[in-house]
Amino acid sequence: MEKELTFELYEIKDALNLDDSSYIKLRTELRKKGVLAPPQVGRRAVFGKEAIPAIKDYLDSKDKRLGEKFIVWFLTKRKKWVKSQEEIKNLKVDSSQVVFRQVMEQLGVDKETREYRSLLEKLKGEGIAKVYGIIGKQITYINPTERFFEIVSQYLNVSPKKVAEAVERIENSNEVELLDYMTRIGAMPYYKHVYNYLRGRNAVIKGKYVKIKKEAIAYIKEYLTKKKSPATERITEAIPQTSATSQEGTRPKASHSELTQMERLVDIAFRKEKIIIRKILLSEARQHNPISLLSFPGMTWFFERDLIALAGENISQIVGLERDKRVYEFMVLNKPPEKSYIHTFNTTDHEFAKNPPNYIKPFNFVWLDYMGAFSWKKLETFEDLLKNRLFCLPATLALTFQAGLEYSDVLDYYKKVTRMKPAAKGRKPDWKMIRLTALPMIYAQTASKYGVSCYKVIEREYVEPVKMCHHAPMVLLVLRLENKY
Repeated sequence: MEKELTFELYEIKDALNLDDSSYIKLRTELRKKGVLAPPQVGRRAVFGKEAIPAIKDYLDSKDKRLGEKFIVWFLTKRKKWVKSQEEIKNLKVDSSQVVFRQVMEQLGVDKETREYRSLLEKLKGEGIAKVYGIIGKQITYINPTERFFEIVSQYLNVSPKKVAEAVERIENSNEVELLDYMTRIGAMPYYKHVYNYLRGRNAVIKGKYVKIKKEAIAYIKEYLTKKKSPATERITEAIPQTSATSQEGTRPKASHSELTQMERLVDIAFRKEKIIIRKILLSEARQHNPISLLSFPGMTWFFERDLIALAGENISQIVGLERDKRVYEFMVLNKPPEKSYIHTFNTTDHEFAKNPPNYIKPFNFVWLDYMGAFSWKKLETFEDLLKNRLFCLPATLALTFQAGLEYSDVLDYYKKVTRMKPAAKGRKPDWKMIRLTALPMIYAQTASKYGVSCYKVIEREYVEPVKMCHHAPMVLLVLRLENKY
């Protein structure tokens, strides 16, 4: 393995602050002595441990201190390399694990965003995410369990089905990230050599992250076999072979995104606490005459069907929103028949509030049944509804949030707006009290800018069963909106 320890010559230039002239002379001298590979188009000059004495002699001839500085640099780099080899010996990435970054890319979440970092910290805390690899080239893997789907769907406010589909697309792809694959088989020290070997055979797909077709794994095996690397034995473990369909007794892998997930989403609506919440809101909605409703019906339309049964002809409009395309298709198929006042849109509440269709009338009852925590974007939706005069006052606004997943800046603002004193030393802040005090105040401040008064009518905390999609504490807030003047 020691012979694979190589460096790019430009690293010395940077480490020792050599000017261009000195660097070119050093490179020429090493090539004359045959310890530097011949120049190749598009590749940097690389040297191994056999070039160390020649480099030191050259630098000593220029300045003794440069030679000493180089040796210190080399020993430090070698120490890091040896340490990385020890880490690789203990590396065991399960073939069922998936690269977290790849899942987020499928869901349209950039690696540089706060959303990405915050979610990653949560998954690490839950023991779902783990970092593998060597320093400088580490990858975070996740176990795609039901708990993973729950957390991601709550943080990103998407359905668990959509998260499961993202994982499936990665698992079923015919392309593999080279960095991911080399990490899985514990062959990262060979990464550059394998990359060059594959590139010479036109077997790499260039992009932000170098990818290969699964067929190109044969070239990796060929190269590692020549080098007698123990990683060769792990090649078949990293990407399991699909069982032949003709075999008797074999069961196909259950799909995360098929009917099972759809049934789970439907099952959410049957829970006892949700039924109680719907009854509370039905009572509030019937105070308006006629009722003009904005809601998230999902696939079941339970709340809307109950409202139609109770209110009869006392309904002027129902608008249903759904961001997930597949769920939206089910929603349209399952909507109450022969009701011309029902309109459905495959969009988010945020986009709808910003650009409402001209034919939509203002609402006097709005239920935004969020799966995630309160965020500034949700507050922007409320403000856009006010700005675009989508409330018919007096109106009722019902909000359901998941408690405990707010970003740190939101929590700081909770404390600021309520002016609540921080917790005593050694005690955690009472976020339950702070949250329930802050949220109505935040919405009231926003409404005030548009000449609307906003006050709390109902607050209720409840917990969904652990078994299904929601399991964390939930908060229901019912706010009344009226003309301020």
